[in-house]
Amino acid sequence: MKKALWFLLRNFLQMTGMLLLFYAALIVLCLLFGVESFFGVYLIGYSFAFFCVAALCAAQMTAAWCPLALSLGATRRTLRGGVFPAWLALSLLTQAVNILLNRVTSALFPSERLSREFVYGISRHPLAGFGVVLLLTGASLWTGTLKLSARPVLPKVLLIVFDILIYAQVFVLGVLSTLEPILPAAAIPLYGGAMAALGTVFTAVTLHRLKALAVSQV
Repeated sequence: MKKALWFLLRNFLQMTGMLLLFYAALIVLCLLFGVESFFGVYLIGYSFAFFCVAALCAAQMTAAWCPLALSLGATRRTLRGGVFPAWLALSLLTQAVNILLNRVTSALFPSERLSREFVYGISRHPLAGFGVVLLLTGASLWTGTLKLSARPVLPKVLLIVFDILIYAQVFVLGVLSTLEPILPAAAIPLYGGAMAALGTVFTAVTLHRLKALAVSQV
């Protein structure tokens, strides 16, 4: 299972590493030219790029890497045993990197932190944010198992709308974070728990669908 886990996560780890290198370069440029410079525009909300990478890699995991691994001799049981821990690891690493980057950015540029409170909502509430990431990656795993290339346009359009709604939960948590003073104390934790539960459901459905996974023809 370790080999399967590494095979499934390798692309995500490589892309995350590249994004971290770009972030380090962006920090240096902002220190040289100021956070209000052209480079500061990209610094604001840079951590959102990691959510996009996590979702794309999760979808690719079930759409491409699992069928490829099956064609190379892996068993469906091994792949199903690797997908679940890969989902947890991918989500945990994404949220950890998000929190780290937002803390570094706010420490180096405190004025930028105060003026962009909405952007940091998902790291201000780590557990709720983790729940949102679990939903994002779990839903992406599920969409990766769908084969829509030969289907009519409507299902494809509905899938796009679905993806937009899933991505929007990152911003919903940001809005809830700004409204925290007037919300019940349990509102944000309950929201995060609900997102985590939905992500678990999508992942469970994905694991079920992998029982009938077809061998890649590539």
